[in-house]
Amino acid sequence: MIDVPVLIVGPMCLEREAWLVLDTGSPVSIISTDLAELVGLDRDQSVGESRLIGPGGREEGYRVRPKEFKVMGGVIQNHELRVHDVDPALDVDGVIGLDLIGLGELRVNIPRGFASFYWTTR
Repeated sequence: MIDVPVLIVGPMCLEREAWLVLDTGSPVSIISTDLAELVGLDRDQSVGESRLIGPGGREEGYRVRPKEFKVMGGVIQNHELRVHDVDPALDVDGVIGLDLIGLGELRVNIPRGFASFYWTTR
């Protein structure tokens, strides 16, 4: 797993540092319900429902647009994220999916356990 530090800023400028995993198999980026609530992005702040199908079956959640999302050296504003329950045993706060990875060039060096990202659009 490649963990990436992020900073998420909610609607009332509540912010929290977190760790997300790069997931090239996920079309969308997901944050945990716990993280979303810590920054004021609870279901009342949602912009709609989210339904995902994963290894555990169908999962219900909601969609949010954080004020800012600082990730991989860039700052993204009002980017839609999905909010779903994330198993605490995974020790991460969510995943970075292709919706964000697709905005740049990701280089992964597996033997060294290193990844670099270069933004091409934002």
